[in-house]
Parts: sequence; structure tokens; C-alpha cells
Amino acid sequence: MLVVITSEKKIDKEAEYIHQLFEKGLPALHIRKPGWSMNEYDAFLKDIDDKYYTKIVVHNHHELATKFRLKGIHLREKDRLRLGEILGDHIKAYQDNDFSVSSSFHSTDEVKTTASAFDYAFLSPVFSSISKKEYPGRKFDVADLKATVIGLGGIDHHNIAMVEKLGYSGIAVLGALWQRKDPVTHFSQVMKSYHTVFTKMKTIL
Repeated sequence: MLVVITSEKKIDKEAEYIHQLFEKGLPALHIRKPGWSMNEYDAFLKDIDDKYYTKIVVHNHHELATKFRLKGIHLREKDRLRLGEILGDHIKAYQDNDFSVSSSFHSTDEVKTTASAFDYAFLSPVFSSISKKEYPGRKFDVADLKATVIGLGGIDHHNIAMVEKLGYSGIAVLGALWQRKDPVTHFSQVMKSYHTVFTKMKTIL
């Protein structure tokens, strides 16, 4: 699975870039805009062609998943902890309505105890973060974990093979794209490397 996460900040021509990423074959986009209001999320989604909605996941204002019939929702770590004992019921309520539910984790122990209920889980930082310099990479090995784990943090076209060797089911990219002058061209490099590595391994298996 290949996921692109939006920049936290609004960037020029963002909807245009997103359309181009989908046209290049992007399977899933996570919209993560901390601090944005419901109306800002709503307007942002309306700028995106509705034919791509089934490939979009929102990190905030989850009710928009129902309004726009999106792919699903993502629970931030603090949301997951806040839900506590009703977490399982909350996840199931969305999954029963054909929405994917994912969440963010920062240790393999957390993944072992909680992640199996989710459709997939982000684990970070795998490598030193490109967008957040204060987060050094930890190179988590997830080969023995039963959950579907997506690697996040410092991932770019040159280290995707290492991500696969560590046992991940896919990658999520953020800073590798949005800190570039031409994110769409760079996405093509990332996607090419991703398919080379992960398709090759499926063939071997």
C-alpha cells in the first residue's frame, strides 16, 4: 500500500497537485491538516474531483467521511487513547459502513496490543523524519507483527527496499514530496521504486 499524506499547511496549487498524483496512480491520500475547521476541510474536499473520494481518508472531522463517501477515517493517537474502552465499537461502527479505519503508532508494543483491530496502522518514525528534524529514525522491525503496518517517517525513493526488508506492508510519504519544488515528478520516482520493491517481493513469494 502506498499512501501520501498532505502537508500540514496549505500550499499553493494543492488541489491541482493532488489531482495529478491521483492521475499518476496514487492509491490513497490521507488529509491531515491540524487546526483546520470543519468548514476548511469541507472546502478543501470540494476542490477535489469527487471521482477520487473513495481514495481519500480524513484525520479530522470524521463525519465528512460519511458526507462525501470517502475511503475512511484515521484516528490520531490521542483520539485512540481518548476512546478507551469504546475504541473497538467505534472502529466497528465505521467498518460496518464500509469505511476503512487506520491509526498512528510510535512503538511496536502499541502495534502488538492494539493495531489488529484497524485496517492498517502507521508506525513512525522508521527513518529520521524529513519534515520533522527532531524525530530520529528507529528502524522498527515489524516482520513478526500480524497487523498491516505502513512505514512512515523519512521514507523516500532511495530507502523503500529497506522498508520492505523490515517487514512493512507499504509506505506513507509526506516530507519527501511536499518539501520538493515539484512533488508530482518526485512522486513518480517514489511510486516506481515502491512498485519495483513490493511487486518483486510478491512475485518471489
